[in-house]
Amino acid sequence: MKVLLLNTDRFYDAKGGTEKVLCNMANAMTDRGHQVEILFCENKIGTVPFELSNLVKLTNVGCGLSKKLTFFQRLRRLFILNKKNRHAYDASLLDPKFSERIKPALIKSNPDVIVCFQIAATRILKSYVYPNCPIVTMFHFNPDYLLEKSFDKTLYALEKCEYVQVLLKSYINITKRYINTDNVVYIPNVVPQFNSICSYDSKKIINVGRFSKRQKRQHLLIEAFNKIVSEYPDWSVEFWGEADEGEKYYRYCKELVNKYKLNDKIIFCGTTNNIYEELKGASVFVFPSAYEGFPLALTEAMSIGLPSIGFKNCPAVNELIKDSSNGILCDEKVEDLADSMRRVMSNRKLREEYGINAKKDMVKYAPDNIWNMWEALLVKTVKAYKEK
Repeated sequence: MKVLLLNTDRFYDAKGGTEKVLCNMANAMTDRGHQVEILFCENKIGTVPFELSNLVKLTNVGCGLSKKLTFFQRLRRLFILNKKNRHAYDASLLDPKFSERIKPALIKSNPDVIVCFQIAATRILKSYVYPNCPIVTMFHFNPDYLLEKSFDKTLYALEKCEYVQVLLKSYINITKRYINTDNVVYIPNVVPQFNSICSYDSKKIINVGRFSKRQKRQHLLIEAFNKIVSEYPDWSVEFWGEADEGEKYYRYCKELVNKYKLNDKIIFCGTTNNIYEELKGASVFVFPSAYEGFPLALTEAMSIGLPSIGFKNCPAVNELIKDSSNGILCDEKVEDLADSMRRVMSNRKLREEYGINAKKDMVKYAPDNIWNMWEALLVKTVKAYKEK
């Protein structure tokens, strides 16, 4: 089976969850004997973000492709007040550009099935390219976040693709509120299974994620730690994640650390290809996100046995963290976050109890389990399409 993975967003040098899933899926399907090609639209030269098999074919059709609107297009956009209409306007200008690059590459590739890593990729295929093979669309976020701002052409394209994959069972009914289809399937993300466990004697708190004020909200951890640092002078915080996409917010977080005179306690570490070693050296994982799909950073932390703290109103986080079992879910207030941190920082036994439960809870997401689900779906999709 020839599988084409289509990514119309960033790829080179990107260290996010979507890029990790993309590389991992390519490797897994290749290991299972399938031909895999990653087709992407990157208007720069860079390096593959995660380890990738030499057998995976990489095709970049984005060189020289402008993803920005012209000055006059942006000016006209200012007069479009409705958010969905603005998205539709943007798509009407950019989608044809993408399709002109993607279509010839798809004809040359001639895949048996396409897996779209963005809903925009599905819209482009169904509206302009019309490939002669089935399409499976991946949802990397809560469907409410993805679909509430989607316009009719996007929703129609999703209804017409063979399957839409979601990351949590609860997302199936949410998706069906927006699109009229029964072909919504639950396949969670892969969670690596670590043989060792973290150090519960460590006095280190860790956070992993790209810097994002709207979603990841690292500043809340800084604010909470500042409230209790005098009680725990031996403790420190490490931030691991990209700053490029949120450079202004990253500077704000560093200024906040300077303001509170915490430069010797809070460290900005950048990115790493071996986050396992960093997680292993911590004893608490704090994740103050506003929304998530199925957060890889959180699940990897849990898999290594880290007790985790998140907000009870954050989608996905509030299903993965089981309050007072494998971590703590708290109200979305700095004071409550600080109190939750205090609770585990002051009790090694509690850290260990929550952490061991977290590790057990991640076993069901082991790689073989998830890639078996994906392979079965793709094989079934190709077979049904050929029998039409």
